Amino acid sequence: MVLFCAHCEGFLRDATKIFLRYLEGQQLDLASLRETYILLLNPDGHERSWSDARKRLGEDGLVSLRGRKLRALMWRLGLSYSRFEVQQQPLGDLRRLRNKIAHGEDASVSDEEYAEQARRAVEFIDTLEDEIVGSIREERYLREAAESP
Repeated sequence: MVLFCAHCEGFLRDATKIFLRYLEGQQLDLASLRETYILLLNPDGHERSWSDARKRLGEDGLVSLRGRKLRALMWRLGLSYSRFEVQQQPLGDLRRLRNKIAHGEDASVSDEEYAEQARRAVEFIDTLEDEIVGSIREERYLREAAESP
């Protein structure tokens, strides 16, 4: 369980950084980006580099499986959270189980429960990968033509 949770959180962190590195390589200016990305890069009115944005995402605790933080991360990355809503409770269960194990509490699970947690972890990773790849392919990080100043 600890490893499943760690793999999900690690994949979330790495996928986020890969996505932002891709955007950095596109050499986009702020005028072409959706507002969510501008807030990520420029939260205090000062333009920051993409590497600073990646660092902030890792340091401010947003890269976690917690429901509210996961929702905020998805929003900042311009990704749809709706696909993750059905996974919010299972991810919370996995995180709580991981915490029990990490703190030495009794947390036995049946073979069926273990298999279900494994399936949910893989489903979360697949969903995240689909969202990120879709955003890149469909260029969802760009402003709509009607939005442009």
